[in-house]
Amino acid sequence: MQTEFVPAGKQLTIAGPATAKIISGNAPSYTYTSAAPTLTGLAPNTAARGAAAVTVTATGTGFIPTSEIRINGQTVPTQYVSATSLKFTVTPPPLGGAAGIWKVEVVQAGDRVSGQQDFTIT
Repeated sequence: MQTEFVPAGKQLTIAGPATAKIISGNAPSYTYTSAAPTLTGLAPNTAARGAAAVTVTATGTGFIPTSEIRINGQTVPTQYVSATSLKFTVTPPPLGGAAGIWKVEVVQAGDRVSGQQDFTIT
């Protein structure tokens, strides 16, 4: 844990996934925990079994440079594009599985997980 002292009247900025306990003199202390990322879409969201590798763009909010994509619980190489965009590559069927619906999610700091989006292998 890192400790920072911020003089009265100054601002403290916390970036990325974090939990911070804020103590201010005789005032009550506060705990701040950053929100989990949100995953709102995948483009494309389907690929044919046996097709060439497909680069997928994941869109949402709250992404950071260390965000990772998981497909059915397994992390895949992830490229950070911006706070609202990540890219990853899928070679159908992903991770050696059969055709079907694959669950995609974004993970940050190991425990902050987005909701899931479907990626379909036909």
